[in-house]
Amino acid sequence: MPIYKGSTEITSGNLYKGSTEIQDGYKATDSFYVNETTLTIIFVDNTATGSSLNSTSSAVFTGVPGNAFSSFSRSVNRTNGTYKVTGASVSESGDSNNNVNTSVSGSGNVSRNISISGTIPTTSKTITLTVSSTVGNLLSRNMNFNSTGSSNPTPWSNWVSYGFGAGGSTWSGGGTATASMSPGVTDVMYSIDSVPGGSFVTGSCGSSLSQSGMTSGFAPSFRAMQCNSATTPSVTPTLTISIGETSTYQSGSVSTNFTWT
Repeated sequence: MPIYKGSTEITSGNLYKGSTEIQDGYKATDSFYVNETTLTIIFVDNTATGSSLNSTSSAVFTGVPGNAFSSFSRSVNRTNGTYKVTGASVSESGDSNNNVNTSVSGSGNVSRNISISGTIPTTSKTITLTVSSTVGNLLSRNMNFNSTGSSNPTPWSNWVSYGFGAGGSTWSGGGTATASMSPGVTDVMYSIDSVPGGSFVTGSCGSSLSQSGMTSGFAPSFRAMQCNSATTPSVTPTLTISIGETSTYQSGSVSTNFTWT
């Protein structure tokens, strides 16, 4: 509520009696003035190579001492897929009254979240939060297609088949991959071997197709066929084997092309 001296409103955020600042003013037991203070939180990015703090912008809150300020967050993120974030921590300075609380959460390789909450201090102050991190390196997958198929395969029973020789598609780090064919062409149907020991999985006309569960060293076959009375003279699909990252290895992919005529 506004306070007046005569008919003039006092607009300053502080009131004084002489040279002494008035913190709170009361008429009987009812407050007519409660002094507000300002909390400034600044950030220092001390994260390890391969990661960074998403923002070092300061946060400023003005309010009644003891009231909670609006909680917010920052995050530590890796710079690219060759790194993994293994941890994050926050150290505080200038917070002798414990007005600011922080907590770190999250798991996996990509990021860690930092939640920040607390209360307005009794006097205006600046608190510094220094954010650190620990980071590791992910190993490359070293993927190979190992194809011995013809770049212009011969049609077989209306399908054009593109196969693999001994060794198939291989990669380091284990795990299972996804095989895919793209782009989809309106009057062409694609087919891919399913997981080892399975049968072909066939898509609809004009659609791309993928099949998961491929193991390193498996030699899948890819096929293309004209749909119905299609007149497309040729198509060159992209064949891709891709695999996601783990706590040790990067994600990876390898591609090749063949021309169906």
